[in-house]
Amino acid sequence: MKTLPLLASIALATLFSSCSNGIEIPKGTSQGYTSARLIERNPKAEVTDDPVAVAKENRIHKQIQQSIKREFTAHGMSYGKPDAQLTVAYLVMIQNNALTFYYNDFFGEGRDADAIANYAHLKGVKQSDRDEFFERVIILVDVIDSKTNKLIFRNHYAHDIVDNPSDAERAKRIDKAMVLALDPFFKK
Repeated sequence: MKTLPLLASIALATLFSSCSNGIEIPKGTSQGYTSARLIERNPKAEVTDDPVAVAKENRIHKQIQQSIKREFTAHGMSYGKPDAQLTVAYLVMIQNNALTFYYNDFFGEGRDADAIANYAHLKGVKQSDRDEFFERVIILVDVIDSKTNKLIFRNHYAHDIVDNPSDAERAKRIDKAMVLALDPFFKK
C-alpha cells in the first residue's frame, strides 16, 4: 500500500477521460483472444504488519480475483493457465477528500502505479469542488497481451464507500464493479 500527499476532492466521472495526462487508456477488445490469467503478485508491494488488516486485504483480493475470473469465463475464455494469451492486472485505490492511497499487489512490478494514483489524486481530490467528507474506492483493471506485453485495455470503476459491508455484500459490489469495468472489453 502506498499513500500520496493530498488536498481537496471531486467526482471521478472524468478520472481517466483526458488523453493529455500521459496515462495510457487503450480500449481494445477480447476479439481474437481465448485465454487469460492473473498477473503474478508484485514482490515489492508493501505489506502491513497488522494481521487483521492483512487478512482483510487478502479476502478482498480473493474476491476481486474470483470476480475477474468469473467475467472472463462467462465470456467463453479459459482462465488461469500460465501460457494464457492475456494477463490481467488491477490496482485498488482508496481516496477521500484528503488523500489517495493504493494497493499494487496485483498490478505488476515496474508498472507505473504512482503516476496513475497521482493522476487519480489530482482529478479526484485537488481539482474537486466537493466540500463534504467522502471516501471512495477505485479499481483500475488492465488487460495486457502476454506475448507482446502491450497494454490493450484499461478501464476503472469508482464508487463512494458508504458503509462497512459484510464479505457477501462486498463480493456483490466487486462483481458489479468488474462487470462494469470489463464490459467494454468484451463487446465485439
